[in-house]
Amino acid sequence: MAWLLTACLLGATPAAAPRSVQDEFIRVADDHWSFITARSRVRFVPFGTNFVLNDKKFLNMFGPDVYDADRYERALAGLESLGFNLVKVFLPIADVLPDPQVPGEVRVAPGYLENLDHFLGLARAHRMRVIVCLASWGGNRIRWWHEGGEYFGRKPWRSDEGVDSRDVLVRFWTVLGKRLKNNPTVFSYTPAVEWTFPSGNLTWTPPDQ
Repeated sequence: MAWLLTACLLGATPAAAPRSVQDEFIRVADDHWSFITARSRVRFVPFGTNFVLNDKKFLNMFGPDVYDADRYERALAGLESLGFNLVKVFLPIADVLPDPQVPGEVRVAPGYLENLDHFLGLARAHRMRVIVCLASWGGNRIRWWHEGGEYFGRKPWRSDEGVDSRDVLVRFWTVLGKRLKNNPTVFSYTPAVEWTFPSGNLTWTPPDQ
């Protein structure tokens, strides 16, 4: 095949779900273990893969200069034919939330959320649910992330002025959550993929030390 996907078995291969079920959110069942559709209570057995194609550029798959709807749809069609019903997609932090970020707001790079919306439509057409992830790939090349404390934030570790990375993350996920809250194609979110820790710039150390 022209594309390569790293598969991760999450359960037994399920039968294809009816189209109408795609309009329902997936929720945790009463047994706190399995999944069901929210209204019809049809069992959902996740069988999924990381949606990573065979070129490094596709790690930034939603970038305006990378997004390839035709190729992604062919990949989704192939997955559907194999019985997959779930894919995990990645938003690289350095590309989606580039410098500069400023206190009190979040600046999302143009095109990313629009391309994510489009991809979710493709996924729905192929009976696929999607896990939306923010990956820390490239984080050390963006100042707001490196100087703002990464996952730990700027305060109370530092008292000098500057962007607090946790505030940027909170604002980003608020924007994304509001945008996708009514989209049942979204199975779940992963706020952190491949955690990194501050190195060379110990943001939790007070500036006078």
